[in-house]
Amino acid sequence: MAAAAILAAIAGCGGEPDTPDEPPAELLRAATANPVESGEAELELALELDGDSLLAGPADVIADGPFERGEAALPRFAIEGDAEVAGFGIEGAVISTGDDVFVDFFGELYRVGPERIAEIERRLGGTGGLGIDVAGWIADPTYGEIEAVAGADAQEVQGALRTEAAAGELAALGEAVGAPLLVAAIAEGAGEGTAEAWVAFEDTTVRRLRVRFPFVVPPALLAATRGVSGGTVDLEVEVSDVGAEVEIEPPRGGGFQPIESLIEELRGLARLGGL
Repeated sequence: MAAAAILAAIAGCGGEPDTPDEPPAELLRAATANPVESGEAELELALELDGDSLLAGPADVIADGPFERGEAALPRFAIEGDAEVAGFGIEGAVISTGDDVFVDFFGELYRVGPERIAEIERRLGGTGGLGIDVAGWIADPTYGEIEAVAGADAQEVQGALRTEAAAGELAALGEAVGAPLLVAAIAEGAGEGTAEAWVAFEDTTVRRLRVRFPFVVPPALLAATRGVSGGTVDLEVEVSDVGAEVEIEPPRGGGFQPIESLIEELRGLARLGGL
């Protein structure tokens, strides 16, 4: 943990921090071993989808909210966001209390329920939870700029994206939480890309992660992606208020519909749209 000690010493001295003397790979390993336990997360995902599909064109997702890791595989969080896909706007929220998950989709409330939660936790347990191996994602890392990220001075580490490692983790997580097959297609068809991580001097945690890569959908998955043949992915995740206490409560009002109702509704919308 030499890198962590050096960063802490630099941060404690005041003034402008200097780029660490330790190799970037060592800093990344130290940060990966020190995941953020709680705080506020913000996610921005920009897709450019190619192919003979109604989904073709730009698609964007912006979401944020508090989170807290715990001993269980499923963390607690309350993430609200909106998306635009094929010109359609979507808004909603996902709330996890750690033992159940609730979805707010255009004001309608749905509950995942204990049976599905048990299956999600089983799958997440097999992938090591929601944590990712940032050090394993960046090949041949080098130091970049020192920037303020959510109020903390952070050292940028940049390099080539280890596509196989990143895609494997994303595909496993997507399968665990029941993400659309497009996620698996993107992961399986991912090409060479770039990755950047910003490590805070004050506590050696990753405060921002950004990856960019192209993808080509494998022929066997073209039917599942409804004509999307490839595209590009630009994903950025940033955390702030690190260490803050997090209070997560189920949505008020009750009257939750089973998650199967939402799944069937989304399938119906897809059929109407020819997707």
